[in-house]
Amino acid sequence: MATYDYPDDLLNAQRDLTRVRADLAALLNALPYSVEPMEAWARPEGCWLATARARPHSPGWTEAEQQQVAELRDREREMAIAIVTHDFWVRSAPTTSPGRAMPSSTPSNARTARARRRRSRASPPPSSTCAAQFCAWIRRRRRVVQRTGRRL
Repeated sequence: MATYDYPDDLLNAQRDLTRVRADLAALLNALPYSVEPMEAWARPEGCWLATARARPHSPGWTEAEQQQVAELRDREREMAIAIVTHDFWVRSAPTTSPGRAMPSSTPSNARTARARRRRSRASPPPSSTCAAQFCAWIRRRRRVVQRTGRRL
């Protein structure tokens, strides 16, 4: 298995993201359950669950608390985007997909081979954003439809 030397800025960004998520979780646990003021309520016995469940009166969140949660969520989103779009992931991406590098196994009987062909014909389009690959997939699907006379 390959090991990578992650760049320091990527590691620091991941640590910051973990810290921001912990701060957000702690803040949400400390705040009332409802953002807006809400009266106390109790669920009737046996309704939805076998046990009754009640919530106390919620004063709601103040504007400052709402702003603090919004800032932490924005920071979390920014950090996640920075980590996912870091240049390291482009540099360390494999040149071939692991599934294509592995040799295919020989089917044990003709029924298995037919089932495998059916699955490959009905496979979803590739998730790659490469337009050429997608167009090639469409052309293959059309040939199968023309050859067999049925929709996939």
